[in-house]
Amino acid sequence: MTSSIICGQTPLKTTLVLFVCFLTGAPSDSSGEIHDVLDLLRRDSRYVLENSLSPDRHGLIVPAAFTALVTGLAINKREVQRGVKILLPGEDDGALGKFEFLGDSGVAAGIGALFIVGGLEAGSAREVDTGVMILESYLFTGFFTVLGQFILAEERPRNGGEMRFFKTDGHGVSGHTALAASIVCPITHQYLGEDPSDGRALALTKEVSRAVMWSLPLMTGISRIERDEHYLWNVVLGLTIGYQMGHMIARSHEEAREGTPEQSNTRRSVLKWGPCSVSYLF
Repeated sequence: MTSSIICGQTPLKTTLVLFVCFLTGAPSDSSGEIHDVLDLLRRDSRYVLENSLSPDRHGLIVPAAFTALVTGLAINKREVQRGVKILLPGEDDGALGKFEFLGDSGVAAGIGALFIVGGLEAGSAREVDTGVMILESYLFTGFFTVLGQFILAEERPRNGGEMRFFKTDGHGVSGHTALAASIVCPITHQYLGEDPSDGRALALTKEVSRAVMWSLPLMTGISRIERDEHYLWNVVLGLTIGYQMGHMIARSHEEAREGTPEQSNTRRSVLKWGPCSVSYLF
């Protein structure tokens, strides 16, 4: 089945169309893209759900250890908070605050849209696929973050840090940290993966780049601790959700590309931008 998006004449209009179609699945009057978007979300939702509920080769050891770690940090949150802040620069320094913008809600969506628009302009399916991954990771991360904040409805440290449950104004998961982390895996998976054909210089460059990419969300989380917006355990949960959603979305796309359409339930999609069109499998 082939489908297409006929984009507008300005990058802004195209960004808005792609954002609406890929994030909300809003109907398009000029095409049947809504069906492909829903298929994409269904496939990756199933992948996320199955891999979240099915133990991996480590069985229950890793989930149990992670639960114990987070529980310990939560129980001793105030002592941990004081210890972490001793190691941080003073508030007047403000250096860590520069990383906080990475967790703003529009950054991940904007980066994903830019990849899609850039891929359409260049006729590159790889960049389009990267943008789709980022937007999906943003969507799934946002969903699980909001769910976690509702269940673990803790107050911010500056407001007392009282633990509550099932409230709509909770902050038990660091949303800034989670959204910043949601960008990492799609980009590192697409561009910074290990390749046997890489020379020493390129392999080293990729390793350093991966380290930088993975550290940026951590800096975002530390900045939230510095400002008493979150405890360390909130940041750990946010990092885990963002990294894990990005990883699973990237893996879902990779497995779909490696398998046949019948095996992976993929479809070929065609996105159009002016005289250019990009065809890719999802």
